[in-house]
Amino acid sequence: ICSCGMEVRSQKYTVNHSKDCDGTEFTLHKLVVNTPSTPQCVLCETYPTTISRYTDHLYSNHRSNLRSNGIFLKCSCGLDVRSSSYNPNHSNRCDGSEFTIHKLDPLSYPQCVLCEKYPNTISGYAQHLWKYHKSSLDSNGIYLRCSCGFDVHSTKHNPDHNKKCDGRQ
Repeated sequence: ICSCGMEVRSQKYTVNHSKDCDGTEFTLHKLVVNTPSTPQCVLCETYPTTISRYTDHLYSNHRSNLRSNGIFLKCSCGLDVRSSSYNPNHSNRCDGSEFTIHKLDPLSYPQCVLCEKYPNTISGYAQHLWKYHKSSLDSNGIYLRCSCGFDVHSTKHNPDHNKKCDGRQ
């Protein structure tokens, strides 16, 4: 905590804050991690303290990621984080230390027409059909309707739509 009262959570922010403030003394405080406000990993009993630590933890300890576990993180600033490569500009504006963990409901996604799985993205659905059934959306006479209203017949059908919606809905 700076002598001006500003709480600074990393050395990077200390340097930036020093440019704007004539406060020269910083008091170091230990970040308490096992608090009720710190979300627990859904796969173990670890309490990661930031979004980037949580995504790193998933990979290094569980060889997994957010998407494969049907998890998304909601930052206190309002950003939904659905992959480990979240917006790098976000980390420049926000330290990501206040976030909640949400598990996606698999039944809110369409079930595969050929098995019991529930892929959680449009591109994931098409990839699932190919990987596990050597099939495609078109060959089964099906299409998926994105929440934006666009009908998706294949992952290559409309690349502009894929970029805009990222196949999330």
